[in-house]
Amino acid sequence: ETTLRNRLISIGSLDDAIEIALQNGTDLGQISTRSRLRHVVRARHQIWALLRRRPGLSYPVIGAIFECDHTSVMHGVQKAIKRTRPAGTVSWTLPEAK
Repeated sequence: ETTLRNRLISIGSLDDAIEIALQNGTDLGQISTRSRLRHVVRARHQIWALLRRRPGLSYPVIGAIFECDHTSVMHGVQKAIKRTRPAGTVSWTLPEAK
């Protein structure tokens, strides 16, 4: 968790990540693991989607922050977008990052 926390601090996203984790009933300690619990995975995907909206944070960079493959990040971001898409819409993008 400490390493992930430090990496999120370095890109100015720690507070947002903690907020998303708490909204999903988890914490950064679980987010940084390989847990496949639904609420942990959803929080991880939402954090990845948020980070992807920030300039300079490519899929490989986010993968390096979370120590996972960039294709996992790509899949997670797409899942997060799909879950937040309003019913009945075909195309949807996440709202702009702060």
